[in-house]
Amino acid sequence: MQKFITDYSQLSNSGKTIILIWIPSHTGIRGNEFADEAAKSALSLSMSAVKCPATDLYSDVANHCQRLWQAEWDGCVSNKLHSVKPLLGYTNLSSLSRQDAVVLRRLRIGHTRLTHYNVVRQRYFNVSSLYQLFDTVNAQNILVFNRDIGLYRLL
Repeated sequence: MQKFITDYSQLSNSGKTIILIWIPSHTGIRGNEFADEAAKSALSLSMSAVKCPATDLYSDVANHCQRLWQAEWDGCVSNKLHSVKPLLGYTNLSSLSRQDAVVLRRLRIGHTRLTHYNVVRQRYFNVSSLYQLFDTVNAQNILVFNRDIGLYRLL
């Protein structure tokens, strides 16, 4: 897709006319033959000179890549990180300091001494898993907990 967007941009910027046509099929769906015929008849119409900037395609490409990445991640169920974060996506930690963001990320993936404090953690947070902890508990509360038990600087 990246190559397509690059080529599309170069050709478009050099004055070339590029026409993208997508005609969905209704094969096998009763009553949609008329729509198919109408779509096919559009092929004989003259083309408009409206240009589509490559930037219009960015969100579609990003969504497609996200779906591919998620499908690959869904196949990694034996990975312990998958149980903590089954759905990929952006986690906004920009309001936190860099240290706080690093601590939260280490906590989320279990790369801390905190994983040995499961009983203590359950007293502070009534959750059954790290996934549930990070999905339901405010990030500031998790950081306060780690400071209170003296683990924050050790993470």
